[in-house]
Order: sequence, then structure tokens, then C-alpha cells
Amino acid sequence: MVTVPALGSKGVITEEELDNSGIVDWILEGDHYKEADRMYRRPVFGANDWKKHRSSGRITYNLSNLFSSRIFRMVVSEVLLVALMALLATVYYDPVFAAFAKDIFRDPSWKPFTISMTPFNLTSFSLSLLLVFKTNSAYARWWEARIIWGGIVNTSQHKPRHCAAVLVPFQAEGQPLEGNHDRACIQLLSSSGLSPQ
Repeated sequence: MVTVPALGSKGVITEEELDNSGIVDWILEGDHYKEADRMYRRPVFGANDWKKHRSSGRITYNLSNLFSSRIFRMVVSEVLLVALMALLATVYYDPVFAAFAKDIFRDPSWKPFTISMTPFNLTSFSLSLLLVFKTNSAYARWWEARIIWGGIVNTSQHKPRHCAAVLVPFQAEGQPLEGNHDRACIQLLSSSGLSPQ
């Protein structure tokens, strides 16, 4: 549920305006539309969403709705910029353009600007090692988090058994509990949420 309205240069951007906006609006408004879109996203991915996501027809559906996708509209300006730069580099190094440039500049020795590959060859080994170390450290952090989460899950599964093992014998011996058994169990189980902190 949206609690704070998203403000753009045209005022409040509603979810309906986001759905009906065109690519030009997303390019011109930019960050305002991106922040508004973030506020209207579904916080929970439900069973129907997963069923739709796993559908065999999702690829054709996604391709047919590509240009109306909010994600596509959020990244379209960056994609167009990179595509334009790639197109300019391709045209610049094309032999047809080189011949055209020689005619225009009236310089038969003109050739496209080139970069020596020596710096790339010298630094590629160290860059690959750095990438491997980063990947390994990221995997190690993920594995550590997985172990911690497994411990939290195991502890939370043992709490009801501990509760029953500790509180039920007191009732059986006739010793009074402060409050009833259910309330004591609930207090013990709710305190486990504070234990990971």
C-alpha cells in the first residue's frame, strides 16, 4: 500500500499514470517516474504470481509486452545511450566510413584512431584474479549467512519443545505458574525473536 505520494514535475504520479505513460515520459521525467514505480510495486509475490511466472507461455507474453514493461521503461535511456555509442564506434571503424572520411578530409593517409592492446594484455591477468577473489568472498559471505539462517531456523523449531519440556513438569508437580501455561509459552517463544540481535 502506498502511503506517501510520489511527486514529479507534474505533481503526484499515480499508479494509473505510470501504467499509461509512454517511453518519452520515462526518458524526460527519469528519476521521478523511477521512484514512483518503486512505491507501487507489489511487496509480496503470491501464489498466482508464481504460477504466472512459471507458465510456459511467459516468454512470448513478456516479449509481446516488452515496451509496456515498467522495468524496460526505467532502463530505456541507459540502453539507448549505450546502443548509440556502440553504433558510433561501429560506424567509425567501418571500412566504408574510412574511405568516406579519406574523401571528405582529402587525406589518403587518414585512418581511424586505434588503441594499443598492450595495456589490456598486461592488466587482464590481475583483473581476472581480482574478479575471482571478489566472487569467492561473495560466495563465502553467502555461505556464512546460510549457516546462520539455518541455525536460526533450527533454534526456532526447538523452542516449542523446550517450552513443553520446561513448563509442563512444573504444572504436573502442582507448582503454580504465573499466568497460565499458554501465556508463559507465548512469552518464551516471542523472546526468541530478540535472540539473533
